[in-house]
Amino acid sequence: MSLRVKVVVITLLVIVFVVGALTSPWLIYYYRESQFNSARYLVESNGGGLSFGMVDGEYFLYLSNATDQTIDQLLPSLLNLPTGFTFIGPGEDREFWLTVNDASISDSRLAKLCELHLCHICLQNCQNLTDASAIQLSKLAHTYVSIGEGVPFSDDAIRRLQSSLQYRCDVYPN
Repeated sequence: MSLRVKVVVITLLVIVFVVGALTSPWLIYYYRESQFNSARYLVESNGGGLSFGMVDGEYFLYLSNATDQTIDQLLPSLLNLPTGFTFIGPGEDREFWLTVNDASISDSRLAKLCELHLCHICLQNCQNLTDASAIQLSKLAHTYVSIGEGVPFSDDAIRRLQSSLQYRCDVYPN
């Protein structure tokens, strides 16, 4: 190979490397943003809401009138949402603030929702949950739990939940 061909090949390789280095963050951002938008559309089409907190990089998930089928449909997309502080870079797992309201979900589907990296969960008017869900919630090590009206946990289950989570558990009304 002549010197001229070698210089052209090396120059082309450098150009490809520089262009790749400059465009890859934007391609990653576009891919991850499209992932988020797909999940958000899916959640919204099922009567809920999904947003992204720009300050701490957390997801805010609101599920209203959810059923077991809704959870089965949403969970794969939610588990595959991008991690990291921004849509570009790698980083720690993003946490979810989850609110479930007026839902007819079972204990097993609440357990599946607990597979998300939760930092806060609020339950209200979830009539199908039993004390088994309180046991599941008590295993969430770093999650703040709020139990509102219409969640039929027994007094004993509430006491055990508050005892295991200590200051990270609120029950309304007391």
